[in-house]
Amino acid sequence: APPPRRRRWRGGGRAFVRPKPGDLVSLHWDFACDVLTTEAAGRLAAVTRRLLAAVNSPGHVAVPG
Repeated sequence: APPPRRRRWRGGGRAFVRPKPGDLVSLHWDFACDVLTTEAAGRLAAVTRRLLAAVNSPGHVAVPG
């Protein structure tokens, strides 16, 4: 597992979640968006690995959206 890192959980007086030290959280641009269960964090990690492998595979062509 990666080492713990400090991240923002609020900005401008607003917050999506109020995590406690040691909580697993989802991040968007280094901002905590949600507190995750261990199971949810595992699923998110697995899906992320699969998607990164797909887009970084030889022959992958990006389609403009």
